Amino acid sequence: MELEADKFWHDSIAHYEQPQVKEACLWLQNEKQLNVNLLLLICWLAERNIELTPDQIKVLLDASQEWHDQNIAMVRQLRNATKAASWMDAERREQLQQKLLESELTMERIEQQIMLEQVKGLSPTPKSPANPEQSFWNYLLLKNIPLDEEIQAQFGQLLTA
Repeated sequence: MELEADKFWHDSIAHYEQPQVKEACLWLQNEKQLNVNLLLLICWLAERNIELTPDQIKVLLDASQEWHDQNIAMVRQLRNATKAASWMDAERREQLQQKLLESELTMERIEQQIMLEQVKGLSPTPKSPANPEQSFWNYLLLKNIPLDEEIQAQFGQLLTA
């Protein structure tokens, strides 16, 4: 089973760039505080016939939480704050937002590497065919988020792309 970080990153970017995927990821992140990289990993692993249990998901989140909170969340907050920086001219504001986005993406890539290294250490058993919904439901179970129609629809958008 080949789980390469570069392959995961490039596949994630291609998947995320699809409008319905991006919208679903941002909704799940903003409304339910779910980790987009973990959502993308769930989809990517399912393509490789791997499902994640709640315990395995907890390991991934625990391993990446400090990095996420101290780096990604901080830069994302800064990037979003620059949108309201009316004291800055539009061109400079856009340049700053772009630089912060580049930094955020670099940090997202590192977070993916952290998660993928943990997956390798978990030695998940391939299951053919894997059910990405099961891993997603396990993630919701771990976060104590009830599955409702809106969440199911958003996750469906992640899978249809």
